[in-house]
Amino acid sequence: MARIEIIGLPGSGKTTLLERLQAARPLPPLLAPINPGGISTIRHALRLAGKLFLSKGFSSLLARKDATWLFSKLGYRLAGLKMRGGGGILVDSGVLMPLVSYASEYANRDAVASDVLGLLPILPRPDGMIYLNSGVDVSLERYLRRQESMGRRPGTEIDARRFAIAQEICEGIWNFFPEDRKFLVAGEGVVTDAALDEIACQMRTWFNMENNGHEIS
Repeated sequence: MARIEIIGLPGSGKTTLLERLQAARPLPPLLAPINPGGISTIRHALRLAGKLFLSKGFSSLLARKDATWLFSKLGYRLAGLKMRGGGGILVDSGVLMPLVSYASEYANRDAVASDVLGLLPILPRPDGMIYLNSGVDVSLERYLRRQESMGRRPGTEIDARRFAIAQEICEGIWNFFPEDRKFLVAGEGVVTDAALDEIACQMRTWFNMENNGHEIS
């Protein structure tokens, strides 16, 4: 039941990378979000907050009103993962990207990266993680351009400082993972076909290792 998550800053090219991989390469199944319902979401969010307090004591996240978004999103994702059977690539359904999104888009003031990363030991870790690092400036430019094209106006000021904190969180997630369970992609715009083959091969390896030899052809 291997699960794989792609992380990176908003605008880093995660969706584009996955689309390019899908176009010509066999991949594990894509796992879209499951709606677990409000009660289950709240239960998992409160349980997560309790685990954080027991493991870390005081954390700024427990005192921040804007962290309600983070705990709610993680509760939703955790409850959905518990309902889901089978493995594959988590698409908007993993527990790592909410940590990045909170810092870059949803925190009302600068997030404290160390406190956000303090959630990692109490979250279920995917079996594999792809980190798409396109850099702060490129990702921010793409993100703002995309928001403008879609007619969206962020509820908080999105700037390079916030994206830099989110990048620090990405790096912290990267450092948290064992070497054989992570893969770095340095910028979606420069990914060659050979690199795409390598990424797809790594995904299949993680998937096959955890699925009792049920291989992807």
